[in-house]
Amino acid sequence: MNQTNCTDPKAEFQYYLFPSIYILALIIGLPGNLVALYVFTVRISPRTAFSVYISNLAAADVIILCMLPLRIHYHLHENVWEFGDFACQLTGTLYYANIYMSICFMTCICVDRYMATVHPHTYLRMRNPKWSLLVSVALWCFVLQLLLCYYKPQMFVYLPDPFQSSLLVSFRKTFNS
Repeated sequence: MNQTNCTDPKAEFQYYLFPSIYILALIIGLPGNLVALYVFTVRISPRTAFSVYISNLAAADVIILCMLPLRIHYHLHENVWEFGDFACQLTGTLYYANIYMSICFMTCICVDRYMATVHPHTYLRMRNPKWSLLVSVALWCFVLQLLLCYYKPQMFVYLPDPFQSSLLVSFRKTFNS
């Protein structure tokens, strides 16, 4: 009988590749995003919808870049997490929040540019930066609520009356062990 000794293969390249990429992203990304955040929040006057959206995009990127040292440490120590459960959940949550927020703010920039190009008269009436600030706050709240729902046990109940506006009530389940 032919028998071979088979072990689970480890992707050892990740212990060096991921930290190298993360370090490069940290070295280039953190100063670049901090400069962009400074320029678009302090130096640009008057504020425009574009400057509001790009500032929020840079802020989302700065948040995830500040978590990269923990990820670098994790991969350099052969995927052993030494910072506790809270830090693990926080870095994971911020990673996904960054993905969603980046997509949302790039979409906002695209819609803003579309409106300015295709519908310039409507855009001129709506270009008050307070609207972009309101959209930004709403996006942050929406994504943070989604992430909280994902990481906390929730129970969702729809109210039965179909003639009322659909209202979603959520409350935390408590489990007695």
